[in-house]
Amino acid sequence: MNESIDKEQLIQFTYHYHFDYISHELKDIEAFIKSTDNFLADNLQNNKKLSDEPEHTNARLHPEIQFGSIFPDILWRTTFLHSYFRLESALDQVCKNLQQTEEHKVGLADIAGNGIFRASVISKKFAT
Repeated sequence: MNESIDKEQLIQFTYHYHFDYISHELKDIEAFIKSTDNFLADNLQNNKKLSDEPEHTNARLHPEIQFGSIFPDILWRTTFLHSYFRLESALDQVCKNLQQTEEHKVGLADIAGNGIFRASVISKKFAT
């Protein structure tokens, strides 16, 4: 009886905690993107007003280039990678929990590949 309660709790934890956590984290990332986008736009606008300054010897160091191109590129790449790795980690944990609760003999270590691809392969195996 106690084992079935523990198994049910782990299943509930797997589905609710990880997926709710991902949902909340994605909302936080969205807010971060909006505030950073506003920051970059404000700085770009402020630096356009200061364009009377002498030209920089290196065009990449000009604030208009940094706030208009370089910083946003870094932001989007970092945000994408952060989101991808969080999703990958959560899916791995879901697969581990499902393997444990459903007592599957195949685990993540038994599947070739890595990351989200591996989690999708093992999820399909668990579903059959």
